[in-house]
Amino acid sequence: MAGIAAAVSYRHMYELALRHGESSLGATLIRLAVDGMMGHQATTP
Repeated sequence: MAGIAAAVSYRHMYELALRHGESSLGATLIRLAVDGMMGHQATTP
């Protein structure tokens, strides 16, 4: 289930970034940055 949710979330954010003028690389990096922030917050007390 988590894999499906992650795939749908990635696709949604990627397409949203593209619609707002980001390049393909930029759209990918935005998603990775969001995942990184979420991971950091999950492991920070």
